[in-house]
Amino acid sequence: MAGSDQNSELEKELANLRRGPTLSEQEAEFRKGRGIMLIGMVSVVVLIVIGAFFLLREDDKKFAYSDIGKKVNGIKQEYFDGFWGCALQGVNIRDIKSNEALVAQIGARSSRGAAVYLRHLRDSCLDKLAQMQTKLDVMMPPDDVSAEVKSMKEATSKLRSAWSAYISYLDDPKTEFDEEIARPKIFEIARGWYDYKKAHAGFNNIIKMNIE
Repeated sequence: MAGSDQNSELEKELANLRRGPTLSEQEAEFRKGRGIMLIGMVSVVVLIVIGAFFLLREDDKKFAYSDIGKKVNGIKQEYFDGFWGCALQGVNIRDIKSNEALVAQIGARSSRGAAVYLRHLRDSCLDKLAQMQTKLDVMMPPDDVSAEVKSMKEATSKLRSAWSAYISYLDDPKTEFDEEIARPKIFEIARGWYDYKKAHAGFNNIIKMNIE
């Protein structure tokens, strides 16, 4: 009897192997495989979305820095360079590399004709500094260049104040131009010029690092 039972069980197992999995078993295996496939597909989609998000953020960041860079450099070219091109006609401001050189240029024009130079500054040049101040004051830069933009604002204010003091000196009818007296006043102008250039160079370095 024992041998007969064993043979019967063996025959059943062989029969199961020959007939293969049942329909319900196949459906279960199919659902299991489809579930794994869906999980894999969802994972891929999530990774793509995350990657796209970070790429868009990076592109937005680069655009923000590029945009503020264009604005600040446009202001410098139009108003800062424009002012010095007006105040020092006939001189390429890029050729002036030091405060001493700038002081010498302003002093030479004043000594040749203080009244004429004063009138030229008032009528043709000074408004460019006022416009530059206005443009910089309303600017809202990214945090890591805000200090440089603030320094440019302060340098512009310093430059305007220094020119105002110098023009008041030139405009005094009781005073003839004296180079020794004028020199400290012109140095204050040169200080504002230098501070603006330094802040602007620092600004451009940060912009360059963030868009490359």
